[in-house]
Amino acid sequence: MVVNLYDFLAFSALLNIFVFGLFSFVIILKNPKEHLNRLFFLMCFASIFWSLGYWQWMISMKINDFIKSLIWARILSLSSLFIPLFYFHFVLVLLDLIKNKKFQIFMGLVYAITFFISLFSFSEFFVKTVEQKGPFSFWPTPGPLYSFYIFFIYFGVILYSLYLLISKHRKSLILEEKSRIKLVLLGSILGFGSGAFNFPLWFNIQIIPYPILYLWFLLLLLFLRLFLYHLFSA
Repeated sequence: MVVNLYDFLAFSALLNIFVFGLFSFVIILKNPKEHLNRLFFLMCFASIFWSLGYWQWMISMKINDFIKSLIWARILSLSSLFIPLFYFHFVLVLLDLIKNKKFQIFMGLVYAITFFISLFSFSEFFVKTVEQKGPFSFWPTPGPLYSFYIFFIYFGVILYSLYLLISKHRKSLILEEKSRIKLVLLGSILGFGSGAFNFPLWFNIQIIPYPILYLWFLLLLLFLRLFLYHLFSA
């Protein structure tokens, strides 16, 4: 059963790499000068490295290699730092809030905190170790900086971004704009919601991240819908 779970999670990570890679390539080729396209590309690029780390982490656990499991857990965790960062920047550009001084300052703060934490990504301050948790032989244990990242950046910044999207959706009188925002909201909830299922085991809460198995399929459907609504400029 454990071997099958490793295989399923590793395979789903490979599919994530394919989906994120496909759409990052298509979007950046569509218009590499468009700010929104570049930010979405960066978000996908960080997600590719997160998925790559996840894939190799599962393989390392399957062969019971502690050192490789720790290294890949830290690599995927480093990659995950930048996904909420680029997502927040993406939302500010999408909602045309990027010129607002208040949002510029807050975005700069998020960038500074993210890059500061990344300096410690291969230390015990970020990922302390990997150990037996649930059915997994080497699941990470958070250091103090990782705990700060989860609550301030992953949940804090993302929830604030969702609040901005919902507020704009309620105020907008343009049907096409409301539809685009609704799709971005749906993708945000599916993507970050699925990813959040990885966190409980970090804190010894026995919840297996099964939703991550279906993330690639949900995102594939969503990305196709986003193109139909012409979210990204040609």
